[in-house]
Amino acid sequence: INAFVGGNITNQNWKTNSATMNVWSNTQWLINPDVYNFTNTNVPITPNYASYRKTYKSLYSGLSVGFKDLFYIDASARNDINSAYLNTDNSFFTYSVGGSLLVHNLLPKNDAVTFAKLRAGFAKVPSDLNVLATNPTYSYGASTISLNGTTYLIGYQPLTSIDPGLKPSINENFEAGLDLKFLNNRISFSGTYYNENKNDEPLPVTVPASSGATSQFLNSGKVNRKGVELSLSGDVLKSATGLNWSTSLNFAKNKTVIKKVADGLQSISFGSSDDYGKVNIIQLEGKEWGQLVGTGYMTDASGNRILNDDGTYAFETGKNFGSVLPEFTGGFYNSLSYKGFT
Repeated sequence: INAFVGGNITNQNWKTNSATMNVWSNTQWLINPDVYNFTNTNVPITPNYASYRKTYKSLYSGLSVGFKDLFYIDASARNDINSAYLNTDNSFFTYSVGGSLLVHNLLPKNDAVTFAKLRAGFAKVPSDLNVLATNPTYSYGASTISLNGTTYLIGYQPLTSIDPGLKPSINENFEAGLDLKFLNNRISFSGTYYNENKNDEPLPVTVPASSGATSQFLNSGKVNRKGVELSLSGDVLKSATGLNWSTSLNFAKNKTVIKKVADGLQSISFGSSDDYGKVNIIQLEGKEWGQLVGTGYMTDASGNRILNDDGTYAFETGKNFGSVLPEFTGGFYNSLSYKGFT
């Protein structure tokens, strides 16, 4: 039996000073070509200053129990206070519990199956938050205004309001897996299934501009993420003094679906994915995460591209190109070594 309790306070401080020239417009340029200095611009560069901090206070405990090198149970609990959330609701309790069974210790000793473990666990995990998400700042432009002989920078009020009922987002994660080793650990296999629910994800949701803001930051998003991860590895050649060859193969398939965007909304834009604004990344309710929607070729029912009267291709807006997420990921890795040289 192992147990522990603890606590910590984490203080994070950021201070930045930056200046950026708008290289994409035709209103600002270098006075002397190829002299890359902020004083060499036709329009003075306005520096951006930022200073902010975040405090994270935590109390946590853990317990691990094992029995006859056969099964183990692990549990943990913690309470966190995150200053990035509103002071009215920034304390949250989370926990985890997991267990494992060493199946090979139930079997007679043999060289065929040298290790076998079943494992499963459930956890509630809090979502962190950017310190500026609930503290939107004023922005300043390059232009100035003069009043009574004094020059002032022009500041722009934040266009995002914060829902006073904003609360921490807690994710629920279930995971189960199997680990196997064969032939005196020459061959290894690992498989994992996971299912994660992200509830009440804080998102900026569009609101009428007549309200004084263009978006409101509130708890709205619900996302389900599940998939499998498989890996197979082995020692093809194994020698204490000669050539060694190890190889591994891994495969993963994940599906992330937007279960809910927000009340009264079916989609939300994550901005343009290209410099020309032809394609946007949209989170669409009921669809996989990261839908690409934009301008594309117009096609008929058979998928053939349609031509205009002048022979050019016809285009249509709002065309869905599918998710940015891959169908699967995988890899094949090999390692060769000879007398200590790899």
